[in-house]
Amino acid sequence: MSRVRRSIETVAYGISVLNTTNLRIYISLMCVVWTAANYMLRANWVPTDSWLMFLIALCAADVAQYTSKRMTTFKPENGASTTDVQEIQKG
Repeated sequence: MSRVRRSIETVAYGISVLNTTNLRIYISLMCVVWTAANYMLRANWVPTDSWLMFLIALCAADVAQYTSKRMTTFKPENGASTTDVQEIQKG
């Protein structure tokens, strides 16, 4: 197998197992950090309102996706906690 083909297969495998939620959160945080660093290091640079609104929307989408993936889909009965219900289901 050629070196280029092996490299392409390695990159394709890395993309296929990538956790996209964590990647989105990382990119959002890097955009916020980059914006804050530019604001503090450049004397005359102020981010535009549209850029700040974009960052807010980006972070809100990340929070919504993260929350929706980890939200319980049922309410436990008889005051049991979620872990109690999971233990009952296992055993």
